[in-house]
Amino acid sequence: MFKPERNLLSLAYTNVVRGRRSAWRIILNIQQETYTSDQKLQLIKDYRETVESELRSIRATVLDLLDRHLIAIAPNPESKIFYLTMKGDYFRCLAEETLNNPELACTLAKMAFDVVTEELDTLNEEEACKDSAFNMQFLRDNFMDIRQCRRRM
Repeated sequence: MFKPERNLLSLAYTNVVRGRRSAWRIILNIQQETYTSDQKLQLIKDYRETVESELRSIRATVLDLLDRHLIAIAPNPESKIFYLTMKGDYFRCLAEETLNNPELACTLAKMAFDVVTEELDTLNEEEACKDSAFNMQFLRDNFMDIRQCRRRM
């Protein structure tokens, strides 16, 4: 898969997940701030679980695609790093949002960062290094955001 196709794949799955992520955050806020009957709270909880299930299913599909088809046959280190970064980000989101476990999210993001760092050493092309450095910064920022969130809890 060439660079434009990789970016389209990433963007497509991001767009599929974006609405559900937004809904999940809103539902979680309503659930935490609502002073209503137990019946309404149960409906809110049920809907949140439905959205979480949809997110898990979408992310499982993406992770399977990455593992079975894209990472294993990546034509060059730049592509492999792109896919590993994408995988790390999906694990981070999965842990943080659907499992509501910032500590696990932090661990997964750190693991993804470490794996991508190792792969980065294999790159020789200047442009590939620039793209990978951007992806590494993205993973690092996610990792730092998760750590800060964990400290607040």
